[in-house]
Amino acid sequence: MAYYFKGVNFWLFSFTLFFIGVLFFIPDLAHMFEDKIKNSYAKEIVDSMNFYFNIDYKVSVAIIFAIILGTIFIKISDVKKITIIGVSFISLVNFIVLPSYARMVELPIKEAAMIAKTHHFKVVMYKLNTPSFMVYSESLVQKRVPKIGDYVITKPKGLKHLKHFSVIYHKNGIYLVKVKK
Repeated sequence: MAYYFKGVNFWLFSFTLFFIGVLFFIPDLAHMFEDKIKNSYAKEIVDSMNFYFNIDYKVSVAIIFAIILGTIFIKISDVKKITIIGVSFISLVNFIVLPSYARMVELPIKEAAMIAKTHHFKVVMYKLNTPSFMVYSESLVQKRVPKIGDYVITKPKGLKHLKHFSVIYHKNGIYLVKVKK
């Protein structure tokens, strides 16, 4: 049985609005479950979420939510309402959610690569698979167990296998380190 509000099928909007609500509160939800996260990289990502999913993000999501909710009160056909919902939702995901996520995950890799490129480091990639590092640094990397004197790009799980190192760069779970004696 469908629920109607002034002649509008509520199910056209309910799931979309629920999902947008989840996207609005995603940083808060992640922090609620932070103590259950075992992966140290994921923990660092959750710690940095508020910086990337900030007030601008929340305002943008709220505007899209309001647009979709507002279509309930507009007297147009269901086909046009579905079109408004679809375009709004696709815009939300492509222009707000994914860029915020990409900055959070990819920006540290790019910054580490720029440091390696600037200082002409020959980098070893250890316990990590990010080909974009090679693109940003404009150099090839070796994937092997690091030796003393190597510059290494890794995640927290890779640091556990290194005994002595100095951190050159660290952000959102990405480490650029130099292995020492």
